[in-house]
Amino acid sequence: MKILLLPLLLFCSLLVNAQDEESLILVNKENEKMDKAFLEAKETLDQFISRATVQRKEHEIYGAYIKVVQNEVVEYLWVSDFQKYNETYFIGVLITKPELTTQFKKGATIGFLKEDIFDWQIYDKNTDVLEGAFTFKALE
Repeated sequence: MKILLLPLLLFCSLLVNAQDEESLILVNKENEKMDKAFLEAKETLDQFISRATVQRKEHEIYGAYIKVVQNEVVEYLWVSDFQKYNETYFIGVLITKPELTTQFKKGATIGFLKEDIFDWQIYDKNTDVLEGAFTFKALE
């Protein structure tokens, strides 16, 4: 069984330049590097959520890599404009085009749970620094 990881272009270029090009990379489910990336993101997720909600800054862009499951298909998609909706849900704008699932469309505002987040990123527009992005680093 394979896990689909979408997209794997730089997060900041997708956000800032709204590029239409996206890469589709299939990764084995038992991929040690990806498992480690997911774990590192999960271990630092509370810090990300705090930065994106309580300590939010205008010059930073916040994104989350969420797991979407439809029937037996698993797809990971990036959302931008990450925000807390209520005590249970977060929302964001889908910035990647789903290739295997059909319940969401690119550009839609969608809701998701904390446990749906498998990676996160904070891009600082002032310093051009990208934090998080553990899955990108795992594929380098």
